[in-house]
Amino acid sequence: MAAKQAGNITRRQLLGLGVDDDAIRYRVKIGRLYRVFRGVYSVGRRPITVQEWASAAVLACGPGAALSHASAMVLWGY
Repeated sequence: MAAKQAGNITRRQLLGLGVDDDAIRYRVKIGRLYRVFRGVYSVGRRPITVQEWASAAVLACGPGAALSHASAMVLWGY
């Protein structure tokens, strides 16, 4: 799931996969997850690229969120 989201995953998605809040906290503590925004985590390392940060930001905004206009242009390299 995270691979399709530039290495990011939401708390809700983790819960849906059977990972409870204690397990999330533990994974953050040992460096397997990094909190990027409230309810959004990066798997394995902090976001580095514009695409990784943009994906995390869109996930933080919730269902239906998307990049548009100048943000989308930057993401696609225009």
